[in-house]
Amino acid sequence: MNDSLIVARLTLMFLRASLPHPDSLPSDYGVIMLPLDTVLTQEEAVLKLSTIEGRLDFRADVRGRNLLVTAVQPTPQDLLEMELTTSSFMDAIQRQNVTGIEKPLVRVMGVDERLVVPSVLLHRWLSRTSFGDCSRGVGVSRPPDPPNVVAVLYLGRHSKRSRRAIGV
Repeated sequence: MNDSLIVARLTLMFLRASLPHPDSLPSDYGVIMLPLDTVLTQEEAVLKLSTIEGRLDFRADVRGRNLLVTAVQPTPQDLLEMELTTSSFMDAIQRQNVTGIEKPLVRVMGVDERLVVPSVLLHRWLSRTSFGDCSRGVGVSRPPDPPNVVAVLYLGRHSKRSRRAIGV
C-alpha cells in the first residue's frame, strides 16, 4: 500500500472512530463525501481520500448505513491545534522508542480495525488532519507486536476493543 493510501486509510479509520456511536455503522458501511451525494465503498473512499492534498478539518456523521464525510479548510485555531497535537503525539511516540529504533512503527487502533504504519507517515497524517472532537491517546505496544512497533495510537473512545487487522 503506498503512502497516500495509508494516509487515506488512517483518515477513514479516524472518521469512523470520531462518531458518537461508531458501532451503529455496519462493517460494510458506505461512504458519502460531501458535497457529492454518491455512496462509495470503503475502498473507493480510500482512493478518493488519497487524492486530497493539504491540511483539512474532517467531520463525520451517519446517514442510514453510510458514513457522511465533510472536509473544510481548517481555521487558524484548527491549524494551531493540529501543530500542538502533532508535536504532543510524536513526542509521546518518540519517548516510547526506548531502544532507538531507526524506523519505528506505530500500531493505530480504530473501531474494529488496526493498521501498522511508519512513525514518519503518522507524523505526516497528524500534521494535515484536524481531529475535531475525536478522542485519541498513545499507549505502549505489547506482544504480539513486532519489536519495531514502539507505540499504539488509539482513535476514539471504543478503539481498545479493536479486532480486525488491516495489513500494510
